[in-house]
Amino acid sequence: MNICIVVLLLIEATLIVSRSRAVAKAPGIRSRMTALDGTWLIFLVVFLPIRVDLPISIYILAAVLGTLGDMLAIYVVLHLGGSYSIMAEARKPVSRGPYALVRHPLYLAEQIALLGALITYLSWPAVALFALQSFFQFARARNEECVLAHAFPAYVNYMRCTPMLLPRLFIRRGAIR
Repeated sequence: MNICIVVLLLIEATLIVSRSRAVAKAPGIRSRMTALDGTWLIFLVVFLPIRVDLPISIYILAAVLGTLGDMLAIYVVLHLGGSYSIMAEARKPVSRGPYALVRHPLYLAEQIALLGALITYLSWPAVALFALQSFFQFARARNEECVLAHAFPAYVNYMRCTPMLLPRLFIRRGAIR
């Protein structure tokens, strides 16, 4: 599981170095703190003791979730490219690939990987940390959407047509909704 956490950190570092210049940014310290907390807070979990009393099947589930989340994150960033940012910034709108299914597929992939970490470090402090990080991640997504909608007016229509985090899994009137 620690390898999965390191992979997430390496993905983020690579994207920061290779991204394009922002055309708009969220103002103020609050949006910046939300972004940092949504990104890095969960990594405090490594300071918690690893649960040694869980069945091996639970550890396998944690590793599968961590690996699945990492693989999805890699797939997502291939579509996101130089538009990646930690802070709420607009570079260019992306609506292809996984972004055609949900507005924040990278956050969904990260949460799947972090759920694996939560299982590995399962305790009330780990659950509280995961819940707090999830709250900040949601606020971070909202901040990004405000910046993107302001910088790219067409983003508002994209928001209306595309779910935020969970893809629509049912079919209505012959179309995926």
